[in-house]
Amino acid sequence: ATIRDNRLFLTSATGADTAINLNDNGNVLLSLGFFELDGNGQKVQKTEQFDFSSGSAVNLNQTGSDAEIVINGETFTSADNQFTEIFEGVA
Repeated sequence: ATIRDNRLFLTSATGADTAINLNDNGNVLLSLGFFELDGNGQKVQKTEQFDFSSGSAVNLNQTGSDAEIVINGETFTSADNQFTEIFEGVA
């Protein structure tokens, strides 16, 4: 986790298949603004928040993605941010 612009950012370590799942049994995350109540009074993860400086809604969640590089026009992807076996004999 990091703090930028007075906001807490949670970042998963690797790739598109790794997601952060939040549970809030004690209502702490609701109090901190990670969750909000839906029309039925059920807690749901907050997805947008109004940004007063820009005057628009900001998406609070980002879909994970694999690392990607292009070498000589060929694209390589990695789920763990490690690029191995691209060049023969180079690890």
